[in-house]
Amino acid sequence: MKKLLFIISLIISCQAMAEKTTITSAYAFGVSASFKDSVVYFTPIQNVDSLFMNKKTGFILGRENYSYQLKNYVESTYQQKHRTCVFIYDVKKKNIEKKYNKMLEKYKKNNLLIKNIETSDFAFTPVDMSEAVDQSESAPKLTKEEKKKAKEEKKAAKQNKAPAPPKGMKPGTPPPGRP
Repeated sequence: MKKLLFIISLIISCQAMAEKTTITSAYAFGVSASFKDSVVYFTPIQNVDSLFMNKKTGFILGRENYSYQLKNYVESTYQQKHRTCVFIYDVKKKNIEKKYNKMLEKYKKNNLLIKNIETSDFAFTPVDMSEAVDQSESAPKLTKEEKKKAKEEKKAAKQNKAPAPPKGMKPGTPPPGRP
């Protein structure tokens, strides 16, 4: 029963993702920092094409892949392991410039050494998320009745779930003092 509910909810979420995804470009930069090191690496603001963006939330699908691109570059070029890398983006250049300057000032205020990574050395490359979107588009669509039935089954399963026995007691044994 739980597996069925999980599968239905997965299908619904994948279906929603496909309907709300658009391919766009955005401005972005990356930052690589470490708690063990006083050096912080900044990429310049770049225009990144072919980003798969959720229309409703504005989140980029697979954005962790862009952080890993920067992490892999810093590890291989500067032999810096275990760094935290972030990918920061916005559709409007004015907004990303504000975010860039704010983050730069924060690190400067803490007396950290800022090293800029040149665009000629590193640039974010688009990540193809079309396979994830295609899989969600090919998922069968549920009718209103099927969604309602799944919701009712989930509610019934939640109500029928027996409470967990008190700590130290086995299921099915009566509490002390009761036959």
